[in-house]
Amino acid sequence: AMEQRNDNDSDPFSDVGAKYGRLQLPKLELASPSVNPSSSLQYQSPDYLDFNIKGRSVIEKCTFNMGICYVSGICLGGVYGIIEGNKNAPSKRTLIKANSIMNAAGKRGSKLGNALALLAAFYTAAEYGFDNLELEKKTGGIEWISPVLAASTAGIVYKINAPKKTTLLAGVVGGVGMGIAQSAMAAWDRLSSRSF
Repeated sequence: AMEQRNDNDSDPFSDVGAKYGRLQLPKLELASPSVNPSSSLQYQSPDYLDFNIKGRSVIEKCTFNMGICYVSGICLGGVYGIIEGNKNAPSKRTLIKANSIMNAAGKRGSKLGNALALLAAFYTAAEYGFDNLELEKKTGGIEWISPVLAASTAGIVYKINAPKKTTLLAGVVGGVGMGIAQSAMAAWDRLSSRSF
């Protein structure tokens, strides 16, 4: 004789309350004593987030700058690599040409991305050091002094293993480039502040 199976035996969720007890939801109370005076919760002042007057911390700035420079380098180097791979493909066949383009884009993009990210790290560290020296106060309020010196220092540190002339040239290029960028930003600020 075959035993008849009970439907409840095959379904493990049929009588959960019998196994584990009845599920009860917690009772919620209002937090504001003015709405519910019998509440046991006391009114607490809101928690405020920490605010840094100087802006982001040096680690946040470094991470941000490195990320922006890395992605920019990947994109710009990738575009150059696509052009180079298309021009230098050993064959006109589509697969070989596509392989040449991908190889060149990956090579150029990763090189430029890594180089720019490293320059951003050097620049951020140098700018942090010059900001702590408070050169703006010592030079009579010249705001561009720290970024220009930081860019020059970043160029020198980046090319430190090269011959002396190359190292100094990298510092000059970094400083002049940042000086031009600072001048352009100041001119843009002056133009945008005018009301037409």
